[in-house]
Amino acid sequence: MGDSSSEFNHRMLCPVALVGAMIGKKGENIRKVRLATSSEVVVDHLVQSSDERVIRMSSAEGLVAMVESLCVLQISSISDGSDDAMISDDTDEGSCDVRLLVDTSQVGFLVGKAGASIKAIVEESGAQVRILPRGELPPCACVSDELVHVSGTRQAVARACRKIAMMMEEHPPKRKGSQRPIILAQAC
Repeated sequence: MGDSSSEFNHRMLCPVALVGAMIGKKGENIRKVRLATSSEVVVDHLVQSSDERVIRMSSAEGLVAMVESLCVLQISSISDGSDDAMISDDTDEGSCDVRLLVDTSQVGFLVGKAGASIKAIVEESGAQVRILPRGELPPCACVSDELVHVSGTRQAVARACRKIAMMMEEHPPKRKGSQRPIILAQAC
């Protein structure tokens, strides 16, 4: 397997317009997540022609914290019409959408036999979870990625993402040798 849990990264997409608020003034929001979850958090560079950036986390807790931050920003920007809302824990109502990148070799575990695993995640979390067609992958995704769309209330999305992250940690991606994934924008 070669991948240790410390090397494994969860990846979520963040709209470019919200990246600054996700990072926070002088990196304050990411620093808080790192301290609270003992997770590495990295915001990848902008890929030309992409309106999203990849945020990588080294633990399920880090992913959930970043997912909750993104949901709060989405809900806050919808309710007050701005993109520069402060991240606050008291924003619970409203709907949010999170897009996760998952290695193709892991999708079978996520879906499960006859869709049982993904149905269980939906029933237990209350969120909608869909694997989107490969044609919808953004340019910042890797050739070996699948796109998982999770939507619902902040709590439901966080519960679903926690379950997905735990599953992905139990079944790390299968890579050949030390092969690094190729970003779609570079594969053309």
